[in-house]
Amino acid sequence: MMRNLLDMKVRLSVIAFILVLSPGCASISRDRVDAHVAVERMPSAYAKISQVYLRRDAKGISIAGELRPKGMKRALPPGHIVIEIIGPEGEMIKQTKTHYHRVGKINKKMQRYSFSVTMPTTPPQGSIIRLRYDDTP
Repeated sequence: MMRNLLDMKVRLSVIAFILVLSPGCASISRDRVDAHVAVERMPSAYAKISQVYLRRDAKGISIAGELRPKGMKRALPPGHIVIEIIGPEGEMIKQTKTHYHRVGKINKKMQRYSFSVTMPTTPPQGSIIRLRYDDTP
């Protein structure tokens, strides 16, 4: 009897621990970004940019990311990603666009896409990298 009671207390403690930590784990950003710049995703009716990776090197800054259809859409219409580097004073430093490509499926129906570009500039500290999906080809 005591052993069953002890087992039940251990199980309830483990379940409570998991429930307390699970909302915190879900809110952790999966972006891999530079500490000196911020990433801003502009909302779109068609796509959600889900992850962003930044890497500085001798060529400038490399920006890569993943996107997926928003809502119940299965695939994205033809389009591209607009990338802007905004300086700390609000001035536009550099703007470019890049096309995305399909890399697989999230589940049986929904597609997953990725993009990548290297911009030949190094954003100053306090800059914002703004990403936007544009549905015009």
